[in-house]
Amino acid sequence: MDCFGLGRTSVVPSSLFGICAPSECSEQDLSTRLGESIRVLDLALCAVILSLCLVGTIADVLLSFTRSSTRPVDKSNEYLPVTNDSMEIDDTREANAPNILGSNKQNGCRRTRDKPETTSLISRSLPVDHFQPRRGRTLLDFFLCFSLIKNTSSIMDTEVRPGSITSIHGMRVLSMWWVVLGHCDEVVTVPTFVNRFTAEAVVNATLSVDTFFVLSGLLVAYVSLRRMEKSNGKLPIFQFYFHRIYRLTPTYMFVLLFYAKLLGFFSEGPLWFKYQTNEECDKHWWTNLLYINNIYPGKDERWFSHIHRFRLKGLLTIVGFLMCSSFISTAAIYSHYDVRGTPFSSLLSGEDASNLVYVKPYCRIAPYLVGLTLGYLLQHKREFKGSKMRMYLFSVTGWCVAVALAVTTLYGPEKDDRLLKRHPFTHAGDVIYGTFGRFAWSLATAWVIFACHHGLGGFVKKILSARFWIPLSRLTYCTYLVHIIAINTLSGSFKTMITYNDIHMAFIFAGVLVIAYAAAFIVSVCVEFPIMELENLIFTKRN
Repeated sequence: MDCFGLGRTSVVPSSLFGICAPSECSEQDLSTRLGESIRVLDLALCAVILSLCLVGTIADVLLSFTRSSTRPVDKSNEYLPVTNDSMEIDDTREANAPNILGSNKQNGCRRTRDKPETTSLISRSLPVDHFQPRRGRTLLDFFLCFSLIKNTSSIMDTEVRPGSITSIHGMRVLSMWWVVLGHCDEVVTVPTFVNRFTAEAVVNATLSVDTFFVLSGLLVAYVSLRRMEKSNGKLPIFQFYFHRIYRLTPTYMFVLLFYAKLLGFFSEGPLWFKYQTNEECDKHWWTNLLYINNIYPGKDERWFSHIHRFRLKGLLTIVGFLMCSSFISTAAIYSHYDVRGTPFSSLLSGEDASNLVYVKPYCRIAPYLVGLTLGYLLQHKREFKGSKMRMYLFSVTGWCVAVALAVTTLYGPEKDDRLLKRHPFTHAGDVIYGTFGRFAWSLATAWVIFACHHGLGGFVKKILSARFWIPLSRLTYCTYLVHIIAINTLSGSFKTMITYNDIHMAFIFAGVLVIAYAAAFIVSVCVEFPIMELENLIFTKRN
């Protein structure tokens, strides 16, 4: 393969790297051999991670015995009191928001150095874990980042901090369930299922991704604006981007490497070869690392992270301009290529709507911009007051409009999606729905968040803000990454034809969901959370 144009130059390079092999070996044989070596490295990486988790957990257990003892405070030893004055939404594990100021935080708490006169007011005999010495703890702190006990407690913590947008936890979990339901889509080609009105909740499950776009834009704007307010308008751009990339990439690459090189050992069956990665994955894996795989090469199966998109800044005028640009470009694509209005109807007609519209940032940016605008409003409109009658009318009107938008978007293309297609959309209908359908859904989603945050949610707020959602919410990112592995493993292991019905679909969905969350928990405590703890440790030591 001619990489970087080396085969087109007449200048002899100073060095070349290659593989000496017998002439009988083909390029495919060498690729296979290299793939086997990468599998060994993948297994070695898993072994290293598990070893670090074991050492970190043992260190945490041993350290817990010393924490039960007490000793006087020595001002000369430079202790860091761990306070509980953390920001309203400071924990990226539960908010997926950037730690843009690089503040000293660990376990959801900000560390600040007290002045001597302040420290002297603290009790002279406190548990050791209230204070941590700055020197001589680097190696121990490194291993503690991998402690399974520590990371599990971080996931299971249900503390709600003042000012948190609590409804996002339930919304994130339910949307993740919807994503899994939509990907358990073996039944979508069964006429007896698809031709039912209730099937639209499965057929149009792609709307769940737009909910994540709204949440992502909301949290980026809301958290960034609050931190800018506390830092006199300063926003360290480098740390902002670094945190987002660092937050997502290691876990993303770990799961992708596992999927590409180790999934083949997990099952077998007559269709198993169909679900294993192909040459395109081996050739273009680097596009995932650069987060351009939804643009290049733009075909076959794509992995993309719904929360690593469109980090934008600017005034609402820029948001409006980008929104209009997205509408124009999306409408032009639907009109020029005569694409059907929904991904499923396009699939039935044999069109490549996914490659043309579904994965393109310029066509999917509208929900993210709605989230940015909502974050701006929640930050600058912290209190929403009025007369009782005015608030009642405002609430009723908002909920009616939101329900109308959501129902129309979800069930509007019901006749168009049916296999019989007796009443398909017109060309104009396809353009209108394809351009504005996801925007309408994002407006309905934004209203639910806005209403719940300002006390207009009623029982909806009670459901979405329940604390039992919080641990599952923290597992959303890893669940999003690993659930497709569970689905492919199940589908590829079938040795006979399956007759689908509602009960069968329910059991498949429930089984995949449980397995996905179990696998996500393992990846979170072993990879995702240690990576975030290492970031906190690095910035703490540097500061």
